[in-house]
Amino acid sequence: MFRYIASLAFIALVACDAPAPTPSAAPAAKPKAASTEPPNPNVESPLDAFNCKEGNFSACYSMGIDYLHGDGVTKHRPTAAFLFEYSCKNGLPRGCYNLALMYENGVGVDRKPDLAASFYDRACNGGINWGCERSDIVANLGSADWNGARNDLGRPTGRGQMTFTDGRVFDGEVSDLGTPTVAGVTTYPNGTVYKGGYDKGVPSGPGALMDASGAVIYAGDFQDGVPEGIGVSARNGTLTPVAFSEGSPVSANQVATNRVAQADKDAIDALHLSGNSTLARSIRADTQDIGTLRERITLLREEFQRQEADFPQQCHCTFNVCLSVDKQWDSSKESLDAFRARQAAGKAAGDRLDMACRAWRASGSTKAERQAVFDKRLRDINQDIELTQKSRLRDMASLDQARVAKERELQATRASRTAQAQKQVERERSTALDTQKAICEAQPNYCGCSAIRGRLTSTERYASCVTEMNSSAASAVRRLTGG
Repeated sequence: MFRYIASLAFIALVACDAPAPTPSAAPAAKPKAASTEPPNPNVESPLDAFNCKEGNFSACYSMGIDYLHGDGVTKHRPTAAFLFEYSCKNGLPRGCYNLALMYENGVGVDRKPDLAASFYDRACNGGINWGCERSDIVANLGSADWNGARNDLGRPTGRGQMTFTDGRVFDGEVSDLGTPTVAGVTTYPNGTVYKGGYDKGVPSGPGALMDASGAVIYAGDFQDGVPEGIGVSARNGTLTPVAFSEGSPVSANQVATNRVAQADKDAIDALHLSGNSTLARSIRADTQDIGTLRERITLLREEFQRQEADFPQQCHCTFNVCLSVDKQWDSSKESLDAFRARQAAGKAAGDRLDMACRAWRASGSTKAERQAVFDKRLRDINQDIELTQKSRLRDMASLDQARVAKERELQATRASRTAQAQKQVERERSTALDTQKAICEAQPNYCGCSAIRGRLTSTERYASCVTEMNSSAASAVRRLTGG
């Protein structure tokens, strides 16, 4: 059964959920939060309730939800954070996720974006996909300061102003996830303004970048926060097709050259990385096998040394039946069930040791004989490693030959492919220009097109332009970019 708290907020999975993953589901790193004991002195042993200390971590998690929202108990969010942390550290990824939300938004704990990102990563590695997304969002938004309303769980909501540590400021509406939306603008310290879409808090998709006068520096696609691709600029009524790569302006010829170079790189990489490449699959399998065999040697050596140190005494005891388990139950010390469980565990341990001792003795009655048997096992494994290494080297040589042949083939056609790419870029530039002209002829009074037509010349008029864009944000970006 799932209980959803707010909109994409805390994952309220109750104790009757599917069994929680084992502790191995979460990564080894364990960020340390401040609390080590329940912070509310009025709460009576929350870990003891629902057998929290006995491994019922889902119940611990559900208690955290109750304390978070005051469901059946007095609302106390520091205690909720403590219980989420306890369940997280014991392998419950959704506990990590909720704790991360609290650290991200300062709910019940001090706001700590770095610690939030760590717990989001743990949730992500434990199979909570929202944890992966929130980790990226926190990394992008960092310690941005929000001047606006927050929902019941501390997340930014509605309209407000988000100031980032690098000096840029977003003014507008945020999404349910607390991230900037198209219904707003981002102003950078140098006075440039971005209007468009966002992905995980950074400019992405169709958008426009304008300077302080309202002239359009670039209208087109954005990727990872910067212009990327072919678009249009406009200054003083003059439209110009422009191209950007990783945020920097480039020439049309450079765009064509970059595309061909990337295509060549992809073709070479495909030889090594493609799952359909027989040679690549064989090399990966051989590499994995070699690593497994070497690890096996290490484990066998450690086990042999341990047996030789411990087994002479232990196995002597086993063969002489000197291992014993209490046969009489002492009711003053333990319950009958506990006594029987201890008896069963002792017998099982004795049986396992008996089998191990018999195998050890079978490998030789003296240490020299056992050493000889062990050395032969290592020689056999090393021989397998040598054969696998030879196979891997042969495949690598064949793959290298294939790479050289592919590079020659690409070199022979590079000039013609570059010429074709240049023609394609010119077609895209012409299309971008014609599309923008058509848009602005159809929308002569639209703010963005006013900039393109050279009608925005003052800061005052630019401010009114921004107001107009905010009033019809989604259509504004589509019109300005032709999207």
